[in-house]
Amino acid sequence: MVVEQAAVVVSFVLSLVVNGLSSTGILGDGLTFSIWAVIYTLELILVIRQIQPADDMEALLQRSCPLTGLSVRWRLVLAFLTNAIWLPVYVNLYFAVALLIIVTYLVFLLSIFGDLNTISAPGFCEWLTFCAGISCNASWVVVATCANAFTVAGAFGWKDEFGVAGTPFAASVVAVVVAVIGIFMAVLRCDLAWSLVVSWALAGLYRMHTVVNPESFPEEAMSRHLALVAIWCSGVVLLASLFGTFLVSSNGAFSGNKGLPGAVPLSLPLATNPRVATVG
Repeated sequence: MVVEQAAVVVSFVLSLVVNGLSSTGILGDGLTFSIWAVIYTLELILVIRQIQPADDMEALLQRSCPLTGLSVRWRLVLAFLTNAIWLPVYVNLYFAVALLIIVTYLVFLLSIFGDLNTISAPGFCEWLTFCAGISCNASWVVVATCANAFTVAGAFGWKDEFGVAGTPFAASVVAVVVAVIGIFMAVLRCDLAWSLVVSWALAGLYRMHTVVNPESFPEEAMSRHLALVAIWCSGVVLLASLFGTFLVSSNGAFSGNKGLPGAVPLSLPLATNPRVATVG
């Protein structure tokens, strides 16, 4: 178990170092990507707490993946390492390869989320220190995966005359789907970490299409329709998050039950360069 604990620490530090060295420019405004300060802070707390957890949380960390047999700690190691690999690949414009990597990263995060979540955590403090960082990270990586998919599509020719991958309509559909997931997490799981990150990301998309910044997005390609969809979705998810706080006693949150039924058994900044219609 000591080896597992040390591997989690080392892989997390490596992901921080690699991402710090690779972030030479970021698509979107700095406010949107400041969410990474929250994600990494919460994951740092998780990395520290997993070294000497209480018995009930140790039991969660020792849960094995039905497909791979890996414990939560080893899946954390793989998630952090995948995070470290993705950004350099993306920054160097290997978008198709980066898409495969980020999908793998997302699968690991969802697998961990299946064991560390609002339903399995025995209390709010345990959820905040062990689970919230994974929820934030997984929520953001869902958005990042969509963005990476758009860049791949753009590389294969699906872009407008301004060089923006995708279309405002396609981006609007993605925004609605992401918002629906956020609403589900807020209302049925009381997972405010997931839903608030969704709301934050959609607000960033709104700013991308309303605040002129030629270095990250061409003014001519801004879409009022997409901006309205994004801000409305952001607001609805925010309201759902507020509503979800009143449903804690009825949705089983922080009760220490088993992980999410049917969970997938198995930390990433959106990055530079291609101009994508989907992420702010």
